[in-house]
Amino acid sequence: VKRSTLRIFKGSQLERKFDYTTWPKQNTSKNTINDWSYKQVADWVKSHNDIPDDIADLLGKNEVTGSELLALSREDLKDLGIGRPGTLALISKGINDLQRKSQIRPIFIDHSPYCFGKIIDQLRLKVMSKEEYQPLSLSHINETERDTF
Repeated sequence: VKRSTLRIFKGSQLERKFDYTTWPKQNTSKNTINDWSYKQVADWVKSHNDIPDDIADLLGKNEVTGSELLALSREDLKDLGIGRPGTLALISKGINDLQRKSQIRPIFIDHSPYCFGKIIDQLRLKVMSKEEYQPLSLSHINETERDTF
């Protein structure tokens, strides 16, 4: 669905969420995990109080970058010299969390069946009426549903 389609209803929650002025700020990250230097990887490890600082030193000594960190498996961590099972579990969990954060995810919109039905109805009307299409205003939405719409 296009952003412009989700913004049909002026003043709605959807319009605010997908507004062109705020959209780029919500969905861009200047420095992704893949772009991290080995120093940033070491800083990330140091920021985890439960992971020993010598692991940060070890990854820094091996100049492990962000993209390499995301690719490391448990076996790779063992090859680097991390042998303690608890430490392996903690660093593996941290890497898994980073992998989840680094993936592009769709944006889900909270909706009620009523609101979803209204959006679908409007999309159908827009397609069928082309130039004569006039979207509903927010006043056409049930008052109880306006906050979620």
